[in-house]
Amino acid sequence: MRLPLLALVCCAVMAWQHCAAEAAKARHFKWEISNMFWSPDCEEKVVIGINGQFPGPTIRARAGDTIHVQLKNALHTEGVVIHWHGIRQVRASFSL
Repeated sequence: MRLPLLALVCCAVMAWQHCAAEAAKARHFKWEISNMFWSPDCEEKVVIGINGQFPGPTIRARAGDTIHVQLKNALHTEGVVIHWHGIRQVRASFSL
């Protein structure tokens, strides 16, 4: 009785892994970083936005997806550094 149940569980796990692997996608984004005006407290200020949006856009992805971001820096006097929140970055130089 245990052998058929074990075989059924193994088949279910393998099918789930196969479906999960097929669901992985490459997600592409084009971002332009530029100065923009924003009035969060009814006083207009210059902020740095992405595609005319502040705060910047949210990237939604699933485990296994590959994220590609094409970035154009339209700030004439500033360099740009992007950092990520809310994801585990395995094998990054700062992770342990």
